Order: sequence, then structure tokens, then C-alpha cells
Amino acid sequence: MRIIALALTGLLAACSRADADALGERHKTPDTHLRALAEEKPVSPEAQEPSHVFAMPSGFGFDMTPGAEPNPDHPSGTIYLLGAPPGAAGLTIGEWDLASGKAIRRAVLPVPTKGLSPVLVNQGGALHVVAQGAYGPAYYLRISPELKVLSKTRIDDLGGDGANAVASDGRATVLVAPYPQHWRDPGPCFAATYDEHGKQIAHRSLDEDGASYRVADMRDNAAVIDGKVYVLLTVAGTDRQENLRIVEYASDLTPITSSVVPLPPENLNDRWRTLRARGDRVVVDVPPARYEFSSDLAEMKESPLEAPPPSQKVRGRSCDEAVGVGPVRAILCRWILERPEDLTPGPNLIAWDRYDGEP
Repeated sequence: MRIIALALTGLLAACSRADADALGERHKTPDTHLRALAEEKPVSPEAQEPSHVFAMPSGFGFDMTPGAEPNPDHPSGTIYLLGAPPGAAGLTIGEWDLASGKAIRRAVLPVPTKGLSPVLVNQGGALHVVAQGAYGPAYYLRISPELKVLSKTRIDDLGGDGANAVASDGRATVLVAPYPQHWRDPGPCFAATYDEHGKQIAHRSLDEDGASYRVADMRDNAAVIDGKVYVLLTVAGTDRQENLRIVEYASDLTPITSSVVPLPPENLNDRWRTLRARGDRVVVDVPPARYEFSSDLAEMKESPLEAPPPSQKVRGRSCDEAVGVGPVRAILCRWILERPEDLTPGPNLIAWDRYDGEP
């Protein structure tokens, strides 16, 4: 992500002139520099441009998730993106072809556009959206890859900062989120599970499992494997030091087992401590280490992990973490208004590169 974000600098002046409702033209350079980037080898100045950059239509850029992997119809894969285009009757989801930078399809969702921190995840054969109105209830929606709404479930106790994590294996889906708070200070969190039809299975306060207030600062700290739920928690230890722990639950959120995750000596931002499923393994990233657990949490393997890069900012844009679409890595860079006179923001950008050598 660091390399791609830096490479954007030379192109943003041209992209910022693009109309906010039009897709910018791709910028291509030879793919020969990509392997050098992946191997951290020096590259020539003329090879610093990213392979592709295009501008998104006005209003898109709330959240992004991988779509279809590269295939004959879409040789570079696709991405899904949430947004609120001008005049839209509700939150809008769209699928974009990365090779052409053009929208494949769009759909308006039955939730308000003026929401807070909507979350979009593509797992378990469906898209999962958690969206909350500015002053109304929150909803969990299951959406087909063709953007048909499969189910809509109301969530009555979601806090204003939105969901920390949404994960699914198709059989079960878990939502981890904070309860509503009267103040901006972090507070307790809960987990809720849903079946394949979007019906709630169970709801559990994570306080019951010793979760500290710092869980509210975590992101992407949940996974589902074969109907079992895994949540990464920061818990208070007996020595007044906080520990990191994975808790395994049944789909009804009955605890099954747990395992301690080693903590580094540095007090790293909780947001960089993440958990995800990879096949039948549970992977926990706690820079500078990665811990891979068996599904019963009985076995653990440690490997080195590069420290997370600092938050990227490129000429008034803040870039998210890269998402993987097979061998493609794509990032979303959002426009930021820093001064009162910046009344007309430019379009958000999508940039991507291909890393054929990556696993």
C-alpha cells in the first residue's frame, strides 16, 4: 500500500481535474517493475507510476471489498463499493471492473444514505452490509453477488461508530460492534450471530468474556469457520496488564475454548491487531508477528510480519489498506477537506497493481 500510495503522487493532479461523475482513464506502465516492488528492489524513477488509476463517480467511497477474481470477462477482477451518489434514494452499492474502470452494475439499498460508517464484506458467497442511519436504527443486509437484497435485519443496539467486524462462512455470520454510548469514550462491545437467511441466532455482551474497553478500537477482529465463531479480544489480566485472547464460540455464542495471543513489547495501535480465517486456520496479525492457529486453537505457529505502514495521505487524499482480488491489490483513496475554502472535493480514486508472485 505504501508503494502504491506514493506512486499516486505524480498522477493526482491529472485525476483531480476529472469530472466527479466520470471515470478517469487508466494510466498504464509495464508490469516489469511490480516484481521488483514485491521483492523490495530499487526501481527506476520512470517506473514509479502505478499500473492503473481511475476516478470514482461522485458520492462513492464509503467502503470497498473484493469482488470477482480475474477471469476471461474481467481479466483484472472486480471490486464492490458503497456510496451515496447525489439524488440517490438510499445507500448505493456498485461493482466495478478494475481493468476498464467502468461500473458493471449498481443497486440502491433500502437503508438511508445519511448513515455512519457503513461496513461492506464479501464472504461466504454473499455480500454483507451493516449500515446505520444518522438518527435511526441500523440494519444488517445480505446481498447476492448480482446485488439482489436477500435479507434485511434490524439492529437495535449498534453504537454510532459502526461495526468493528463482520465475518461469514455462509452458514453463520458474526457482527462485532460497540453498544450505543452517550459520550465519545470507548465502551463495551457485543457480538451477534445470524443464520444463512439473515435471522439472528444469538447476542452476547463481550464483557462476559472479560473484554476491555479497548475492544471498541479494534477492527476486523472476527472470523467464522464451519459455523464456529472466533473473536479477538483485549482482556484485563491479573497483573493489571491487558492480554490478547482469541475466544472460540458456537454459532449460538456459547464459549467453546480460548487461547492467549502473545503481545509485542510495543504498545501498538489496537486497530492493527486483526483476525481472519484462511481455509481451516485462524490467522492473527500482531505486528511484528503473525500467529496461525488450528481451528481448535490447540496449535499455534509464529512467523514474522512487516509492521503496518503509517496512514497514507496523498495530496489531500487518505488511502485505505489494500484489498486483494486474487493477484491484484487495489486501494481506495478518499478526498479530505482540510480548509474551509476546499468546498468542491475532487473524486475518490481507485489504484491497483498486479502481484503475480504473491501467494
